Amino acid sequence: QNQSQWTKEEHDRFLQALKKYLPSGALAKKVSEFVGTRTPLQVRSHAQKYFLRLNK
Repeated sequence: QNQSQWTKEEHDRFLQALKKYLPSGALAKKVSEFVGTRTPLQVRSHAQKYFLRLNK
């Protein structure tokens, strides 16, 4: 799987998926499927970094 920095398109799809699937318990898996190029583990890592930046 792709391990480089997230593209703008991937991040945009990540945000769309967050809005769509936030109430779900299987969020990382669903976001991964929606983005299409990232694993659930990569999604969890990206989400953690994204929310840390938001809270600064």
